[in-house]
Amino acid sequence: MKIRSIVVVAAIVPWLAGSAVAQTKVSIAPSLSVFPYTQREMPEWDGVALYTSLQIGGGTLGTGNALGASSWFKKLDRTHYQITHYREASVTMDLDIYLDTVNETGAVLAKKANATTGKQMDTFNGKSTDAVFAMLKDYRFVRLRQSKAQAGVDAAWKEITSAMAAVDADEAVILTRDVTAEQSDLVKRKAAIMAQVKSAGWVKEAFGIVKKAVGLVSNPTKLLGYVAEIAGDKLLDASVGAIEEALLNNVLIENWQTLKEIEDRQVAITVAINGAKTTELKGRLKTSQDKLSAARLRLVQAEIDLTIASVEGWDYIDRLAALERSYKCTDLFGALQSYNYEIRRQAGAIRDHGLAYLDLLDSGAPGAAGHLLKSINRDIKEVEGLNMKTATFTAGAGGDYATWLRRAESTRGYLTKHVEWYQAERTEVMRNVGSVQTERQLLLVDSTVAKVLELLKSTTDF
Repeated sequence: MKIRSIVVVAAIVPWLAGSAVAQTKVSIAPSLSVFPYTQREMPEWDGVALYTSLQIGGGTLGTGNALGASSWFKKLDRTHYQITHYREASVTMDLDIYLDTVNETGAVLAKKANATTGKQMDTFNGKSTDAVFAMLKDYRFVRLRQSKAQAGVDAAWKEITSAMAAVDADEAVILTRDVTAEQSDLVKRKAAIMAQVKSAGWVKEAFGIVKKAVGLVSNPTKLLGYVAEIAGDKLLDASVGAIEEALLNNVLIENWQTLKEIEDRQVAITVAINGAKTTELKGRLKTSQDKLSAARLRLVQAEIDLTIASVEGWDYIDRLAALERSYKCTDLFGALQSYNYEIRRQAGAIRDHGLAYLDLLDSGAPGAAGHLLKSINRDIKEVEGLNMKTATFTAGAGGDYATWLRRAESTRGYLTKHVEWYQAERTEVMRNVGSVQTERQLLLVDSTVAKVLELLKSTTDF
């Protein structure tokens, strides 16, 4: 297992940041820190005392919560291997392969980029009648547009994360998980979730965003070819054009798990609103609902903008590699093409397997731990108050319900650790998925292009 830095490196290629100083040396170092990773084990639950219901004065406290705790631990026993195995066999392995690609293919690219001379590039550009220079500048224009779109995606992800965290922290919203249900095959589950997402009412509203964006595309046929190939799915709605349909379908596929999590919270908020006793509570819940809805549409808008900004220039590197093979003036663009292809493919795997892992967590015992912990906290608080009034309670110790409280504290202690583990796992994977969505894996590609433009004496500003 490789050692990874846990520091997020916000490395930005100078010409994407608008700097007038191009890099003089290409390095793989920034790319190695794009996907920080921390090896953490799921907390061990052997020896944890199981929380039970409590008979008090002819009544029973916490019966439902006790049954829920029992079902939760049984579910954890059944599914912990599936969760941990998927983490190691897919999520962690993807990060290892990415690092191998950077360390091997990326290192070859960096070495060739640093060995390429201005004379070689001038000769290459001259033989191509300035086509090389034109393609490189066009590619840079595309990446400048992408950087603006990426900022929008990044902001949308942060907005969604904040909005979901606020809902989860609200005691009035009960986000229930059925811990007795078995988790289905991931492929089948994803298909079912996609069907649910596509049928949601808000998707129709999203079509308006897509149509407006597509109207600005200079090469619609090329865009359709790309998104249709990625989506590989039936049209959502025959009443809209194929381009709009394929583009939205692509965005839904890339964000299926996040969209499902938003929808689950919207349903829970609706239930809470219907049961709210005060106008103030209803207003607070409605505000949370509106924030989630707005954040969801902003994510769709940002992802569409990023796709459109990217598609029109993704073939420049392939064309440069083809010219290099024809004129044989340099030994760089073939390596750039190979790295660009491999790193995009690996980033796609990091995103797809990351989302599938999040779904395993959220639909399983880890996703239900927070709600169960809230319920146990309420019961413990109530019993502590009753216990202090019993005759056997002295100097902050003992009491008729002391044994029950010790067992409940054991269960609560484990659940607290588990929730912390779950939240840390979710935060890390979401961060890495967000890095893919904003294409931070292309740092080495960008710095290589910047280096070549510097050799051709191009400025980095427009």
